[in-house]
Amino acid sequence: MKKIAFITAVAVLSAFSAVSCSDNGDSSGRAVQTTEKSAVTEADIELITDAVNLSDYPAGGVLPSEQYRVSLLRGQENDIGYEQFLENDLFKGMMMNFTSEQNPLQLKSGTDGNAHVSQVFRVAVVDDEKVLGTSNIWNYLVSADDRYLGVIKVDCRDGMPQAHQFFASQDIAPRLNEAGESGRLAVFNDGSELELYGIFEDGRVITLTGNEQYTGSLTYSDIAAENNIITVGGYGKQL
Repeated sequence: MKKIAFITAVAVLSAFSAVSCSDNGDSSGRAVQTTEKSAVTEADIELITDAVNLSDYPAGGVLPSEQYRVSLLRGQENDIGYEQFLENDLFKGMMMNFTSEQNPLQLKSGTDGNAHVSQVFRVAVVDDEKVLGTSNIWNYLVSADDRYLGVIKVDCRDGMPQAHQFFASQDIAPRLNEAGESGRLAVFNDGSELELYGIFEDGRVITLTGNEQYTGSLTYSDIAAENNIITVGGYGKQL
């Protein structure tokens, strides 16, 4: 198994076993070096990554729903527009993960020299009854002409983001490519650290990351807002 499989599993592995490591980055695809003391096997990594399908919200283990909602909604007062990051050198460095032929993140959809940001969205945070707000993390959906490749996240919860608050991964791309239909999709989180959902206008809900199905009763009209909607199948347009 390639080293990147371990990179994407680090956050979960830390909750299952004691791993001695020297961390030079995070689970978004930046380098992480392990020492010889690590007891984690490649079979363990395979099992966990297949079962969890991590997204890249900054996290250090599974939190209770209420605590995770609070974490996602932190820093909503930081009004920072998404446009300025498109020409940022750190952002351009993240984009190279999607254009390089070497496919450094081992993306399921592969890479493409013409990869581009096609849409930007934030994630609505909900409880059982209503939308509580949207997380102050910009999500830049990266596409090729016929498929989604991944997502770049820029975390603005602490104000103007620093280098360690830029993340790149395949994130929701594989599930979007498997959705089997086009249309407007409102993206939301119900307090689960491992699951992210999307709801179509007709009420159908798909699990975008993780494995659990959404069991709540909120509708598209309850969840949809201006900044948490993407158009599934919108590959070609470029910001």
